[in-house]
Amino acid sequence: MRSLAFGIVGPAPVRRVSRVRAFSGAVGALVVLTGGLGACATDSGEVMTVGSTTISRDELKAELEAFEQAQLLSVPKADQESLKTKIHGSDVSKKTYSPEFVAFLLNDLMIDAAITSEAAAQKVTLKSATSAKARADLAANFGGEATYKKLPTLLRTRVERRQREFEALVANASSVAGDAKLYFEKNKKNYVTVCASHILVATKEEAQTIEAELATGGDFAALAKAKSTDTGSGAAGGELGCTSPSTYVPEFAAATIAQPLNAVGEPVQSQFGYHIIKVTKRTEAKFEDVKAQIEGELSAAPERAVSEKLVARLKKAKITVDPKYAKLDPVGDQGFPRIVPKTTKVGTGATVATGATGATVSSVASSK
Repeated sequence: MRSLAFGIVGPAPVRRVSRVRAFSGAVGALVVLTGGLGACATDSGEVMTVGSTTISRDELKAELEAFEQAQLLSVPKADQESLKTKIHGSDVSKKTYSPEFVAFLLNDLMIDAAITSEAAAQKVTLKSATSAKARADLAANFGGEATYKKLPTLLRTRVERRQREFEALVANASSVAGDAKLYFEKNKKNYVTVCASHILVATKEEAQTIEAELATGGDFAALAKAKSTDTGSGAAGGELGCTSPSTYVPEFAAATIAQPLNAVGEPVQSQFGYHIIKVTKRTEAKFEDVKAQIEGELSAAPERAVSEKLVARLKKAKITVDPKYAKLDPVGDQGFPRIVPKTTKVGTGATVATGATGATVSSVASSK
């Protein structure tokens, strides 16, 4: 089964939020959800909060049971005992769960909360039922219609609601995408090819000295070979070839777009040092040549925009996790909050305060 996560911000392809992945974690110190944490028949104590959304102990237990059934349905019978051991530990009768499995599900519920909150904030209109295509996609994700029908109602209802919310958010974002021609006219500078050379040095003083030499007739290529700390382009006389400005760091890219042709501009500072830049050619693309590219960008733009909003919402949200169940890594491994097993050592980058309900982690900082 494929990933249940929204897309990653940036140039990577946007991934759908309706995917439920197979659990394959190792077994660590077990999380007890019966008996050991209280003998009450029900327990509404908070396990996790994401903004105004609260996940209680009872809700987590029900979700874990439903999610386990879905995982077992997804594998051949011969592999089910092995999977049960990964989910529960060696003694499945105790109804304990591995920290990896608990964190795995809490991540899904955290993403659910972000999507629901964003849908409410945008006041989107949800379809009354999941579309036939979306339902077919969900069924395929679980191995086919026959398996999908066997899923616990709790889980099936949750993933279908998530799908409708996400699609409504995408539809809302699509309304501002515009057509390819209009987009091209507004963003022509993004479809330019520049041919440039540079000399890279460590300090502004060095850059100014080289500029003075060039102003009195110094040879750009010879100075690049002799003094540039970018030895790759330096060996070629500073030539970087012809490419899109977007391939350069922002400061350098801006100079290649604005600087007069065949003239040496003022030194440009970037994270690498100081650049003396000369642009020898600048070519604007014709719409016909980039039409297919733009149409592809526009088709992905709404999902990317939604993904960015969801990441931003999670980064700003107040998220609390009871440490008996899991921990919150506020920056995760991809720049946004992620729930990790309670046995995981979480790095710095968050303020952690322990209270009556567990650890409150305030993110200072964007699943598959």
